[in-house]
Order: sequence, then structure tokens, then C-alpha cells
Amino acid sequence: MNEIEDALREAMHAHDTLAPTTADFRFRTPGSRRASPWIAAVAAAACVLVVAGAALLVSNRGSHHAPAPVARHPSPLVAPIRSCPAEIGARGYWIPQPPKGIDIAKRFVPLETPTRAVVCAYLQDNRGKLTSTRTLDGDHLSTIPADLAWLPPVSEPDQQPCAAFLEDTDGDYYLMALSYPGGTMWLSMPGNHCLNASNGEFVAHNLRAEAEAANRTGRWQPVRPRDIDGCSQSTGRLGQQYRFVPEYPVSVQLCRLGKHSHAVTAKQDDLARLIAALNRLPTAPWGYEFHCGGSGQPYADYVLTFGYRVGPPVQVEIQEGCRPELDNGNLQADRASSVLPLVHQLLGPS
Repeated sequence: MNEIEDALREAMHAHDTLAPTTADFRFRTPGSRRASPWIAAVAAAACVLVVAGAALLVSNRGSHHAPAPVARHPSPLVAPIRSCPAEIGARGYWIPQPPKGIDIAKRFVPLETPTRAVVCAYLQDNRGKLTSTRTLDGDHLSTIPADLAWLPPVSEPDQQPCAAFLEDTDGDYYLMALSYPGGTMWLSMPGNHCLNASNGEFVAHNLRAEAEAANRTGRWQPVRPRDIDGCSQSTGRLGQQYRFVPEYPVSVQLCRLGKHSHAVTAKQDDLARLIAALNRLPTAPWGYEFHCGGSGQPYADYVLTFGYRVGPPVQVEIQEGCRPELDNGNLQADRASSVLPLVHQLLGPS
């Protein structure tokens, strides 16, 4: 900056005699528009300053290199889980270690395909000790998010009337470790049929059979819909805990359960009418039980299956003549009077 300062001093010193005096300020006539020589001097000095600054900037550019860009390093990968605990720490929802880099509150597992999956088996004859470890086939890891990421949450098991009988596999226990580029997580899959599966925070339905098959074959087999009384029934879809039919289904199939079961696929206008009628109903959490009339059986039993472009369907069951009359596995509604006329119309006479 010394060169700039020197140039400015020289320009101002050369025009000191042109600087206005107090008399000039006090007695200048209002109509005078002549520019003061001192103003011109200041302008000249400013020009000197600009020229000198530009010269200095060019000089600096020529003598210094541009600063190197800051190197950006990718986040370090999280080491995958490769081994199983030697024994389980509890028989409930036991997780060996909390998740790393994964939000487990909103979904059972991420939608992303894991890079590694390990199933740990603790069978009843070994009293909680590790029985076997199975690393799943990498070519089939994509079936895991397609199957598990869409599972809806379920209520705690003490609300389910299941303890009246025992199963041979109730003493078995499975863990599943999932590894991703940015994190790891564990799933607890008790064999006890009265317990569900959990990631430590999100509870899904019981997955003992799927864990057992994965441990045996080295592949994750998607949950298959079951056929009950002539109608296919699935495990449901994430989002049905908030409303009977979550957003944007593209189709609906109606099926009447029983000896003379049959199904029909509704048109788009009827699909919209069914969605609107169902989602207007006042709901409560599903209580896992219902009460019918004197015969103890519903007058008729219907399953409405709403399909989506991605992910599994949502199913609403209507048990006509019972209370509650409708449920989707997470929510229930007492009366289906606003929905049944359209169902009857679409299915026709029994």
C-alpha cells in the first residue's frame, strides 16, 4: 500500500493552494454552479488512487498463485458387522448395540439396500448360546428393503390374545445385523410367537419364520401373502397407522371371504369413492378383537386390497354385523354403513 499512499500525498500537495477557504464557503452565491478547482483536485487524486490500486492488484496476481481449493474428503465408511454375539443378553427385544448413522424411529429398516447382512441363530437346545451364523447372499440383499422397509408398526404384544398355547419354536431367538455405507443396525427377531420383531425402537410383526428361512438358506425370502377363506391377505404397509388408506393407491380389489368367495377389481372412480368413504371414518387403534351378534359370526366378511406402484398393499377388512366393523391392522372403526353400500354394489349378490 506504500505506493498508493505516496501517489495520493503528491496529488493532494500539488493542489493545496486550490483548497476552498472559509470565505469561499460563506459568500458563495446560491446561483453559482462553477466547479471548484479543489473538487477537480480531489477527483484527480481519486483517479490516481484507483489506477495505483489496479496496478498493485495486477502486480499481486502476477507474483502470487491462486489459493488451492480446499480438498473435500468423503465421510469415512462405517465398518460392517461381521460376527454375532456369543449369547443373547435377554429373551425380549434385545439389541446387541445401538444403531450407528441410521434413524430407526420412522422405519423398521432403511429403503437402501444393505451392503452386508448377517443372521445369528440361538436355538432353544443351546440355551441362549450362539447356534449358527449365516451371511446372506449378496445377490439377494435387495429383497430386504423391498420386504422390511414397508412394514407397518404393530401394537405391543401384551394386547394380543396369543398366550393360550405354545409352539415348538417359542424358545428360539434370531438376530439380524445390517450394514450400510453410512451405518449399521441390529434387528431382534424372537421365536416366541407372542413377541414381535424390533429394531430397538420400531416394532413390526413377528418374523421368526423369515429369519429361520434366511438362516437355513442364506437368502432373505420376502413375506408371502396368505390365502384365508379364498382371499389373499398381506402384512400391510407403512402409513396405515395414520389413516385407513395411505396416499396414492392405484388400484383396489374387493374379495368376499367364505365358501363362495370371489374378487373384483374396481374402476378408478370407485377407487376414489372407497378411499374417500374410508378415510372419513372416525378411527381408534386396533384392539385385536371384535364382537359379533348372537351367532358370534359376521353376516359377511370382506377384504379390500389397495395396491400401490411401489411397495406392498394396504388391506381393510370389513366384518359386517360386528363391532368394530372395520380394521386395517392398525386402525379400527365401529361402523361401515357409509362404505358397505358401495362394496355390495361392486361385488354383487352373494
